[in-house]
Amino acid sequence: MSDQAMAMVEADMIEASVDPGVVRIKENTSGDADLSKKRYIPDVFYMYKNQYNLQVKESAKPCFPTDYLCVSLTNGFPNVTSPLFVASAGTSFPTENRPGLHDQSLDKVLIQVNKLIQSLPRKLDECENASSPGKGKEKEVDPEDLASITMWLSDWHLLAFLDTVGIFDKSDMVLLAKVATRRKPEDIQALVKSSAWQTLVTIASEHSSAKGVDETPSSISEIPDFPTDADGFPIIPDDHDMMRMDTPLSPPSARSGDFPGSNDAGALNTIVCPHCTFENSATNQDCEICSLPLRG
Repeated sequence: MSDQAMAMVEADMIEASVDPGVVRIKENTSGDADLSKKRYIPDVFYMYKNQYNLQVKESAKPCFPTDYLCVSLTNGFPNVTSPLFVASAGTSFPTENRPGLHDQSLDKVLIQVNKLIQSLPRKLDECENASSPGKGKEKEVDPEDLASITMWLSDWHLLAFLDTVGIFDKSDMVLLAKVATRRKPEDIQALVKSSAWQTLVTIASEHSSAKGVDETPSSISEIPDFPTDADGFPIIPDDHDMMRMDTPLSPPSARSGDFPGSNDAGALNTIVCPHCTFENSATNQDCEICSLPLRG
């Protein structure tokens, strides 16, 4: 039903008739003395083309065809879904044109690629060796072992972003689209042997190595596995030292005489102002710089 049909029903203007093909306009009872039966019905018109192909407007009272209240739907939803891209929501790539909410970057692609490569190091090494010249007969990788790559690539937002990074040319993007949509073994075999894919894998590996050097170990991972209480919080023993013992804090190197109380000979003849830290003669009562008392 259309929005007009729902509005007319809410306004109590129409009602069903004996013929399901027509709708009846209710009677105008605005002059009735009974307030509960008062109903104002405005003039309702509908238009159609007559036998001469002319546009004609007629009053809808007392009834008019039901077709004017229906909406024709040209699209629907299948009973059994068969999506073209099947990437899961947990591993899907961020949506484009949503800065601050969904940020796309090459770093995210490289991190995901590196995780996939680490899960299949032997299989991809065999495929890489097979794609190099002079290696003899090519080795085929089991498509089931590469299913994670196929599922990862079956993401429209990821394919749209890969087309902008400059690694894949038009033929490579066609191959990526085949892997993402058809998910056939021969397509994924051709992809992992392509030079563009090997370039992406190499960049991801170097990116991971460079990032691993810069990163420091997380202190959270170094916390022992303590037992937890009823609320799920860890029970830490009283004698446990929460400081990291592998990187003890060391005081900065200091020269003798840099701080008050040092044991050099000059420290006996000077006194440091507690307000401005200027070194005054030990016989002074007030600081030579800030004029505040040195003692007390």
